[in-house]
Amino acid sequence: MLGAAAAGLGVVVSGAEIGRAQDSGVILEFGLSQRLEFTDNLDLDPVSAGTTSQASTALSFNISSETGISKLTFGGGATLQVYDAPGEQTQSEIVNKRLNLGYSRSAATSGHG
Repeated sequence: MLGAAAAGLGVVVSGAEIGRAQDSGVILEFGLSQRLEFTDNLDLDPVSAGTTSQASTALSFNISSETGISKLTFGGGATLQVYDAPGEQTQSEIVNKRLNLGYSRSAATSGHG
């Protein structure tokens, strides 16, 4: 293996910082990561066919709205992979596609007794 490189970046943008002090608000998050790989003789042949390269770029987002008793979240993401091997055409595909939705609500417990 000749080498591999990876980098990540996360950005958080808050929609209601004043509301957060009151246990409510909206938070919007974006994610980006990049991974590059270069491999010589991937198949471990006696004579190397050449260098194989693969790049992956992952994008994601999440938005959440929270109050004192409830939380609603929605998010998603996907990864674009590009693969280039000796003697083959460059291939690309979108993998790890996802969407998620969540809701939770809690109520104060009453103390009877």
